[in-house]
Amino acid sequence: MLTIKGIYDGAVIKPLEPIPFKEEVEVIITFLKEVEKAKSRKNWQRLRGSATGEHLLETLLQDRKEELNREG
Repeated sequence: MLTIKGIYDGAVIKPLEPIPFKEEVEVIITFLKEVEKAKSRKNWQRLRGSATGEHLLETLLQDRKEELNREG
């Protein structure tokens, strides 16, 4: 069994770590309450340059808009 972290963006689950499998494998998906912490890590990785070419500004603005909508 292998555990990796990821984030669900409302439509797709995106891994935050490399997946070492090329073939189809069965998975168990667990949603944690600490979603904001994971999302913050994703944004931090972008700021460190690991997400070059991913439209940083637009993505950060969209993430912030979604956070504000969740907060009400």
